[in-house]
This record gives sequence, structure tokens and C-alpha cells, in this order.
Amino acid sequence: MKERTAKLQETVGELEAFSYSISHDLRGPLRVMQSFAEALREDCGEAVGVAGQDYIRRIVNAAVRMDRIIQDLLGYSRIARTELVLERVELGDFVRGLLDGYPAFHDHKADILIEGRLPAVMSNPAALTQCLANLIGNGLKFVARGERPVIRISARVENARAFVSVADSGIGIPERAHELIFKTFYRHEPGYEGTGIGLSIVRKAVERLGGRITVDSMPGRGTTFTFDLPLAEKS
Repeated sequence: MKERTAKLQETVGELEAFSYSISHDLRGPLRVMQSFAEALREDCGEAVGVAGQDYIRRIVNAAVRMDRIIQDLLGYSRIARTELVLERVELGDFVRGLLDGYPAFHDHKADILIEGRLPAVMSNPAALTQCLANLIGNGLKFVARGERPVIRISARVENARAFVSVADSGIGIPERAHELIFKTFYRHEPGYEGTGIGLSIVRKAVERLGGRITVDSMPGRGTTFTFDLPLAEKS
């Protein structure tokens, strides 16, 4: 049994390394394609006509989307493969720094609120960044047209663990899709931008941190994701 488990772990590790290598190598040719398409649009836009310009636009947009998918795959592989060393993280300071450091969070007309005191936890900063950035990003993205997003970040303490919640005012998720949304490439709302990998990264990161993530949501009533982390000892 131990030999089978070890062999399985070795195989999984090899597949993850292969996936990382392939995803990384794909970005080079993709960037070349995107660069030449953009150069063609700038230098020969008038010559190719309206239809040609539309084809170029589609090529560029497809390349940008493909690059985003590859980046997300690399992020997933990195979380799955990298050894996660836990350290003390002052969650309140960490979240405020994350919000300040992500320009995309400031491009939206949104309210991102930290409610109450966030405790110190044992976590890995890189994995925790992936969790919070994806959950906040989804909260900003999946809102009804014309609505101002409101995101509330809070935590409760129970049995020496911190239960961190990211609640949004978005379009919500039907109960039948609560498990599906964590599957790689699943996109419940195809009308919105995204690769369908973000929540897979979040779940993988939370699991590697020794916790689990839950979702509480209904259509039209927003979504709350909650994941748990071990509390840090008092300093």
C-alpha cells in the first residue's frame, strides 16, 4: 500500500511538473503571435480594410485570453507543486497591503470593507494572496450591470482557527453549482470575463494550507466564501 501511494504521488508530481513546463513554454510563441498581430494592425491597418482589422482584433483578443488561461494554469500548478512554508501573518495588515498593492482593485467603482478585527494566523503569504485576490476579484467582476460592487472581508475565531469570509453583493450562484464552480475551467456565467480556473486555485491553496472552503450563495443575493486557517500563537 505504501509503495502504491508513493508511486501515485511520484506520478502526480511528474504530471504537475509536465503541466507547468508545457504551460510555461506556450507563452513564448503566443506572445510572438500577439506582437505580430498588433504590429500588423498598426502598420498595415488601412491596407487590410475593415474586415481585416476585425480579424486582427479577434486574433489579439484570443491571444490575450489564451495568455490569461496559461497564467492561471501556471498559478494552479505552482500552488500544487510548491512546498508551502507557514509563517505568522497579521491578517488585518496583510489584507490592507493586498488591497493597496493591486491596481485592479482600484479601477472599479466599488466598496471593499474590512469588518472588525482580523486575527493573526499561520499561513503562507503567496498562497493566501492567491486566495484573497481571486475571491475579491470575483466579487468585483460578477455583479449585475450598472451595480456598484460591495465586498466585505471579516473573520471569526473558533476552536483555535480563523474562519475568513469574503462576502460580495454580486449576482449569486444557484445551489446546484456550488460544487461545480471549484472545478477547473467551469464557468457558470459565460457572459463575464474569466478563465474558470480562479476558484480551482483558491480551493487548492486552501487545502494545501490545511483548511477547507465553503460557499453560501443564492441568485440575486450575493455570495460569501469562507475558508479556515490555524490561529497564530499570541506573541
